[in-house]
Amino acid sequence: MEFIHTDNLPAPERLHEDLCWFHHHSPLGRSTLLIYATERDFLSAPKSFAVLELSGESAPEIHQMNAADYLQQLDPENPLTTGLYRMTLDESTEILLLLSQQSALEITCQTHQLKTTLYHCADSQQALQQYLQTA
Repeated sequence: MEFIHTDNLPAPERLHEDLCWFHHHSPLGRSTLLIYATERDFLSAPKSFAVLELSGESAPEIHQMNAADYLQQLDPENPLTTGLYRMTLDESTEILLLLSQQSALEITCQTHQLKTTLYHCADSQQALQQYLQTA
């Protein structure tokens, strides 16, 4: 098993450390929102953020650590760079890896769904608030 790039989700911004903000919005803790800054083209100056909903039978398991420490645990033959990756563990569980130059965010969940992309937000916290006001 190895991580593969997630081509179906917006790529995270590579130069920005404001990668994510979490909010457990289900009373049962079965759904979590992940908001991260997305890659922009040269014409889109305002920041944009992707909103992912992570869910499953149990609450998503989230671990954040130093990127260099995390990468040491992986296969040195298949080095990863910054980006968003996915690994399927079994038919119902996957790991999403949001990797920046400084940190690695590993999320074990059963499903993920892109809810929306938000524009003109100052940071991920503002993007979260804007999403919750419209959801």
